[in-house]
Amino acid sequence: MTTEKEIFEFLKGVLLNFLDIAPDDITPETRVADLSMESLDFVELQLEIVKTYKTQVRPAVFESGEVKTISDFARYIANQLQPQGAVAASA
Repeated sequence: MTTEKEIFEFLKGVLLNFLDIAPDDITPETRVADLSMESLDFVELQLEIVKTYKTQVRPAVFESGEVKTISDFARYIANQLQPQGAVAASA
């Protein structure tokens, strides 16, 4: 079972690969909006998520405020991976 921490580390690694930022600039509390990602960055990130976790992230989760931070993002993906009704571990 994939944990939120593992997903956070995955997201951090992917973001570091295509954004010009320092590793210390990506923490669980980092706001996605503060990463200055362009639309192509989101597409590349989505492709990596699909390739690794076989799930997609709806753009509406960012627009609605459901996903604000990298931690929220990891939790969202972890929840997508869980069977209906189960809660993802955050350890």
